[in-house]
Amino acid sequence: MCKSPLHPFLAELPKCEHHIHLEGCLTPELVFKLAAKNKIELPSPEQDPAYKSPESLAKRYEHFDNLEDFLQYHYRAMRVLVTKEDFEMLGWEYFKSSHADGVQHAEVFFDPQSHTTRGISFDTVVTGYKAACKRAEEELGVTSLLIMCFLRHLPAPAAAETLQQAIDGGYLDVQDEPSAADNGSRVIGALGLDSSEIGFPPELFKEQFLEAEKRGIHRTAHGGEEGDTSYISGAMDSLHVERIDHGIRLIEDPALMRRVAEEGILLTMCPLSNRYLQAVEKISDLPIKTFMETGIKFSINSDDPAYFGGYILNNFCAIQEAFNLSVKDWKIITENSIHCSWVALDVLELAGYLIEAPALPSCVDGKSTPEDDAQLIARRASELVDAGKEVVAIAHSYGGMVASEALSGLGVREREEKGLAGGVKRIIYTAAFVPLPGTSIEKTSPTDSVGWLKYEGDQKAFNWHWETSIGDVFYPDLTGDEQEKYLSRLAFHPKSCSLWEPTAFAYREIDVTYVFCEKDAAAPLVAQQFLAGAIKDAGVQIAEETLPAGHFPFLSMPNEFAEIVIKYA
Repeated sequence: MCKSPLHPFLAELPKCEHHIHLEGCLTPELVFKLAAKNKIELPSPEQDPAYKSPESLAKRYEHFDNLEDFLQYHYRAMRVLVTKEDFEMLGWEYFKSSHADGVQHAEVFFDPQSHTTRGISFDTVVTGYKAACKRAEEELGVTSLLIMCFLRHLPAPAAAETLQQAIDGGYLDVQDEPSAADNGSRVIGALGLDSSEIGFPPELFKEQFLEAEKRGIHRTAHGGEEGDTSYISGAMDSLHVERIDHGIRLIEDPALMRRVAEEGILLTMCPLSNRYLQAVEKISDLPIKTFMETGIKFSINSDDPAYFGGYILNNFCAIQEAFNLSVKDWKIITENSIHCSWVALDVLELAGYLIEAPALPSCVDGKSTPEDDAQLIARRASELVDAGKEVVAIAHSYGGMVASEALSGLGVREREEKGLAGGVKRIIYTAAFVPLPGTSIEKTSPTDSVGWLKYEGDQKAFNWHWETSIGDVFYPDLTGDEQEKYLSRLAFHPKSCSLWEPTAFAYREIDVTYVFCEKDAAAPLVAQQFLAGAIKDAGVQIAEETLPAGHFPFLSMPNEFAEIVIKYA
């Protein structure tokens, strides 16, 4: 516990962890326990006095000369992990401890090569850790994503073999089981690169990372901990990483700092680890303030908590004691941590927003009318605002028609005039149809040449006319596996939805944002611009945002979309 008056605030902050090695959670007590269980011989006290007892080993962990000194103990401890149950136990120990520190979502590293090279099967490692992840979500409400790391000190062909094992086992494939993480429906959602940095540049692993990128797998790499800034730029250029793990030496290259800030690369910083491994002499030497001043995003993490003095809250406290940050500073750090997590809708929930996503009746049974849809949304929105809540409505696609009808009379300003608390403060139209009086979806088309909605006979549903596949129409920015997953859930509206003419227009009384989706082929950009322009011409002021996304930006760009929602919330 730190002495700062902000400690209770830090303890209560919702936390996302992005830099945690599950094998780094092997406490001395657990090392001795599993060694006895699995009959693994540890070094004798004569060989290394640290192994006299769990207490003496813990004492040895209090000082490492450098990264290599730490890795010697780190890899030796891993030998006690043998069965699936061992890996599940280790993962569960992490989730219990981190949950006590306020972690709500964790993206965790594991090193399969450390185990397969000593005869433990790849499946044993992955299924054990995955079982811990599942248990954490079910019992603690902590969501997670597994990041498979390559050991950079091993030859690149070994990384290729490990990647192939993951592919052959189906661990990189999109699964049917839902999860909060956007890649969490894959057993393994991301690739990482760790172990000895100097002498093993990221370029050695280019082929494996580009293969992962093709498959829609997230990518990160350790860099700029011991190695110079070329290890950071090399990971960005060759591996196309979305994050840099550690990255503290970025401070040495102002031009690269600007690039990292501009590209929104997240640094996953580990202050206690940096001090324990002598990367910095003291926590206050970390370039935290410079990174904040230059717009570089970073998260605070625990790295290997069994070795480096504690879990994530200890690291938060170490930063607070060194820099005396303000509540505003911590809000920025926390929001960046949430927004840069590889999670979908939960980004908003982690930021403290209640999410309501009612299923429109017309999408459920194909028989209900647009009026049924509007009545459902009006009823649910009324319940929320009557409870005094301020609501931001996300109106997507056909939902723009429904929101325009259903939310009329529920605006914050109108309710305020009546002395009522709560109300709808904004509608965020997203690649949405926005009605004008006397118009329907069928009547809405910017030009005769667009040809984006056509029907044949009395078909009950839209009959789409495109030369490309329907997957590329709705999900052009998702991989093939992801397209198939979401297409299997796609519900088409009855034709009555396209013929319906709303009679109320909530955008006249409620603030409006329109999110344009540039890659959308279902509602092309020209159509979106036409629809937004029509109500602008009618005197409605619109805040505009643009994403390089397809029809469903909350699937393909969840973090960026969430940032827009939070901006206007």
